Amino acid sequence: SIIESVGSGFLELAGKTILITGANGFIASYFADTILFLNATLLKKNPIKLILLTHHKITRKSRLSHCINNPNAQFIVGDVASVPLPNNIDIIINGASKASPKEYLGKLIETADVNVLGTKKLLEYCVKEKISKFLLVSSAEVYGDPDPDFIPIEEVYSGNVDQLGPRSAYQESKRFAETLCSLYWKERGISSVIARLFHTYGPRLSLNDGRVIPEFIRRAHINEDVLIADTGSSIRTFAYISDSISGLWKILIHGQTGQAYNIGSEEEIDISRLAELIIKLSNSKSRIVSIPSTQRSLSPGTPNKTTPSLRKIKTLGHTNKIPLELGLKRLIGWYKNQRAL
Repeated sequence: SIIESVGSGFLELAGKTILITGANGFIASYFADTILFLNATLLKKNPIKLILLTHHKITRKSRLSHCINNPNAQFIVGDVASVPLPNNIDIIINGASKASPKEYLGKLIETADVNVLGTKKLLEYCVKEKISKFLLVSSAEVYGDPDPDFIPIEEVYSGNVDQLGPRSAYQESKRFAETLCSLYWKERGISSVIARLFHTYGPRLSLNDGRVIPEFIRRAHINEDVLIADTGSSIRTFAYISDSISGLWKILIHGQTGQAYNIGSEEEIDISRLAELIIKLSNSKSRIVSIPSTQRSLSPGTPNKTTPSLRKIKTLGHTNKIPLELGLKRLIGWYKNQRAL
């Protein structure tokens, strides 16, 4: 589906060497699989060489365990801010980051270091090695808690971020990583593009990730109360993984240098309705229980509404194909097949 969506644009990558950082992450692992599938099909005569940088060694349980013996894949284990990189890389996809609040709220300085120092180190490498393209996988968190007057959020919106708030380690470091990309484009000529990823879900998203969709599915499966904050009126949009990855590839291949693009969904749903839908799709007996928002320990500072404008990425020919209910059915089925539930 991803390859069909992007089409002949992938031919530009034939014979290239691509470095993916944070390669074993939820999003980045799909970049790797797209490339390996391309090598087996469209680019069989001139495959892409893949360098996968991971923070931890790949094991049998890792997302990319099936890539260990692939002749076109090379693994590097280490910290993106300090690990030595090989020569002759053509393209860098920087996906190294702690994206889940469950992860970054407990490792604030490490989160900031990965986003800022890691990005700067890679951009310096781009200057030294004359890299042809750099993609930063950024986040909608750069917008903070947006002013309702600026929703749907367009890329020109400068955001409403509390630099001393509970989510600031992630939000502000992502914002500065974007600034670094812009500076290295303006002063060093690095062809960088930025993808601001909104809520994305799908297979390979850990059931214990802590974010709302896997948490609701986990609770619904065991008929446990599904907890929502206050009345559950917060509005969210969720993009299925194949739609998000297709958009990321289009930004890398066709995006305008120095520009940022939103990736997400325009299909809005409130948290209460999301809970009802997941309970229904799970054939669960769970109840929906409201708790005061002040008791939420996992995601303090969560904004009320973050609907993106996708007008800009649509100029690259991108459209979403998977509606929320179908995507949730697929994800629940995947969890069952993996015996995660």
